[in-house]
Amino acid sequence: MSLQSKVEDRLRRLLNHIETRLNIADQKELYSRYVRALGFSEADRLPLALYIPWRDGSSRPFPLREAYKDPAKMMVNELLCGFTNLLHVVEVGSDNPLCIRPNLGVGIVASTFGAKLRFLEDNMPWVNPLGPERITEIIEGDLPPVDSGLVNNAVEMYEYFHETLSRYPNCQKAILITLPDLQGPFSTAELLWGPKIYTALYKEPTHVGALCEKVARQMIRIYKALLPYTTDEVAPGFRCQHGVVIRANLLIRNDSVVNISPQTYQEVVLPADKVVAEEVGAMGMHFCGN
Repeated sequence: MSLQSKVEDRLRRLLNHIETRLNIADQKELYSRYVRALGFSEADRLPLALYIPWRDGSSRPFPLREAYKDPAKMMVNELLCGFTNLLHVVEVGSDNPLCIRPNLGVGIVASTFGAKLRFLEDNMPWVNPLGPERITEIIEGDLPPVDSGLVNNAVEMYEYFHETLSRYPNCQKAILITLPDLQGPFSTAELLWGPKIYTALYKEPTHVGALCEKVARQMIRIYKALLPYTTDEVAPGFRCQHGVVIRANLLIRNDSVVNISPQTYQEVVLPADKVVAEEVGAMGMHFCGN
């Protein structure tokens, strides 16, 4: 058996395991519980999401740099440890949405502007900053093609996910395909600029704001290009991101804004966030930290 055949066989065994343990009625009730709770309506109880680590041995995921280039390995990893272990979820019966995505890291939007990625051991890839001259070119130039950088990789994985799930009726109904990590305008701007963006916030805030707005408009274009591949809208205005149901159409990742003051955020970054929010409608915001 070839190496790729072994990967496909492993994926089949994982999906068969989930397929035989799914109760579609339970899944519908699960999402109804989230919608009621997030809509401030009476619910039978609060949703309980458990983040369960994968088991050692045969269920260990593939190295990230391998999954990055192989849709089958990416799908195996998402089933085992995307946001939690979906095998455990169907056995335990928690309220975790069964979600998978093309987990290509933080650099999807940045890659369309020409940023290169690099792996350090078995960690998600880092984005190499472009330098000040390229930043000026980005601000003054046209938006790059949507089907550039890692967007094509995401589309390839989406198509593979859909084709594979079509052979498992229960999994096709229950496993939700979500958007990848599109970051937020300032987080991507920091990836493109590098750490010196923090001093630039004080020396040339207009320049930083212009870059954030440019990134915001590219984010919207990529969002619209990838949205048709998703299946995670459990009710109008309720989607799945970060392993839970959110009351929003898009979740932006604003981790980098925790490093700046509220005033700087309001003056420089918030206008770009508003560009995204006004386009997608309801928007959620995630950040690690206080």
